[in-house]
Amino acid sequence: MLHMFRLEDVTVEGPPRQQLKRLLAHVRSLPGYKTVADQLSEFDFRHTGSLSFCVQVRTEVAKSFLLKVYWPAVQKLSPASKLVPLVLSTGLSDFDRILGGGLLRGSLVCLQGESGTGKTLLGLWLAHELSKQGVRVVYATQFDHPPELVRYALGISLGLLPATRSGALEIRSVDSMEKLEEIANEIELGSRNVLVVDQIEDFLETDTALVGLVTRMRKAMRGGQGISILLCSPTTLDDRSRRRADGLVLLELPQPGSGRVSHTRTVRVLKHRGLPVNPVACTVHISGRGIEIAEMNIEGGIRPWQIAESLRNCLLNAVERNAEDIFLLEGEPVALRLSEDLLFDKDLKADPRALFDLLSTLQRERFAANSDVDFSFNFFLPDKSRVRFRANLHLQKGQLAATIRPVPKKITGFDSLTLPRPIQNLVELERGLLLVSGPTGSGKSTTIAAILDAILRSRSTHLITIENPIEYEFTGYTGISLIEQREIYTDTPSFEQAVQGVLRQNPQIILLGELRDQETTEAALALAETGHLVVTSVHALSAGKAIMRVANIFTGDRREQALAQLSVALAAVIYQRLLPRADGKGIVPAVEVIRSPDVFRRAMENPDSNFDVAVDRAIYGGSFGAGAVYRLEESLHSLYKKKLISLETLVAHANRLEWLEARVGERFS
Repeated sequence: MLHMFRLEDVTVEGPPRQQLKRLLAHVRSLPGYKTVADQLSEFDFRHTGSLSFCVQVRTEVAKSFLLKVYWPAVQKLSPASKLVPLVLSTGLSDFDRILGGGLLRGSLVCLQGESGTGKTLLGLWLAHELSKQGVRVVYATQFDHPPELVRYALGISLGLLPATRSGALEIRSVDSMEKLEEIANEIELGSRNVLVVDQIEDFLETDTALVGLVTRMRKAMRGGQGISILLCSPTTLDDRSRRRADGLVLLELPQPGSGRVSHTRTVRVLKHRGLPVNPVACTVHISGRGIEIAEMNIEGGIRPWQIAESLRNCLLNAVERNAEDIFLLEGEPVALRLSEDLLFDKDLKADPRALFDLLSTLQRERFAANSDVDFSFNFFLPDKSRVRFRANLHLQKGQLAATIRPVPKKITGFDSLTLPRPIQNLVELERGLLLVSGPTGSGKSTTIAAILDAILRSRSTHLITIENPIEYEFTGYTGISLIEQREIYTDTPSFEQAVQGVLRQNPQIILLGELRDQETTEAALALAETGHLVVTSVHALSAGKAIMRVANIFTGDRREQALAQLSVALAAVIYQRLLPRADGKGIVPAVEVIRSPDVFRRAMENPDSNFDVAVDRAIYGGSFGAGAVYRLEESLHSLYKKKLISLETLVAHANRLEWLEARVGERFS
């Protein structure tokens, strides 16, 4: 956090520059100075009858040194000197941190936002906190009676009466620009005073008037320690006015144009102080407890109060019930999927609009163009633990809807997932295309994560994921493997651009999320042909249909070339489905694994025939070496022998029950 102080009325013998040189030489010779020298910065030398200069410190250690060593040394040289803090605390530690320590004296701050975003409440809070520090604050408003504003402040449990009675805070009714200028001149913004103006646009006739006002206030405060805070709508400040503002805090509605919102609504803040720093995205939460402000860090994790109450309760309820999916249809009750059942919470209305707060700029543009967007986010629970969610926001019947799925925090290993040895053996793969298939919700992402986790721990490798959105977070491989995870529309503007750059980033393994279109599939084949291990998934109801799904993406002349590429690039195909456990305690995966080049070749021989039939004949019509083919029936039989599934489940899901019976010499039907 940045702390700034002004040393005033420092008087020693000699010319001003020699005074400063002598003073700094003395202080720098003191024990311990070198330990914090890189944190201290002296600047803004002035001579106005006596020496006056600023000191800024960036750590609490440096601040302690300044107050205990540096400042006493100055006082010994000049007993009449004064140390004045230039950064005033807002009374909100998170807000102070975001502003670089607090509000800088002599600055002009603009709080912008639509009607109902909480500008007045935040302005009142700042006025109240600053008045408690002994600063004289004048709050100019168009409210007919100041007591109305005092009562309004009670909505955030803010007691203004003591401050107004003491004279530290004065609330004035203003009805014209002339009156406002009179107040500004009266309180002398160049001194240690603060002027807060509510709805500044109501006093202006044109943008030029605001440019002039900003210029006059900036000139009045130049070199002084007063602060002017202007509350206005987003359209009030034009570019010229913004360039003249020394500080800018921007309040933005999550849903522009939605009209007034409740004071418990979360709003987004953008800070730009006119300094060479990047704007900071954060949130302001105004409620009965007061105002809380913090950075909105989607990747690191969002705090419960940073999102709308309806969405917060929905997520907490889903985590508590171990829900597999959350369904939000605008105006309908929230629905949770628990195993194979749907649970409707009639007391909680769905609010998919609240998810807009969690979208990046590119993701919002994607939704505006396609009415559909995938994304992910981290959410902190009340016990400080973190849960990751992936979500899809879309339209249905012209209204918003969303599907949200919790993603396990830790990657589950092979044993816990009861995945068979043939899948565990895929850790040996070093190149080619690994295709993981299955119906929606069959655990494809979980299986992929388990395979990659085992690879990353067993050998030193470089993994790059290109996902939309990022699901599992691969962490804990430091010193073994290197992992980069890139999310489309957050870390890269497009899938195409990410793929174009991935070869220059020199990975050994590439995760491409899901094959949905020709662009993604062509990229997967091209990368697999260059000697990389490419891992991806596809929705399909069998291993044969998975190959067919990929092949049918291509048409015309490109289809024949793609089939030739696919027959060479395919390293392995996994098909899996989830079955109910025999004990009724959850689910268990049944899988099929194909690593035989002969199966892939025979599937491609007649591209216009039924791939499913061709693969089926190849799987059950020949004998293969160990590990080349692991049939679904073998998986079902293994689960049955371990008493993980019932006989009824085995019979219901077997593709070739007669083949299994002939193989094991046992009748199941």
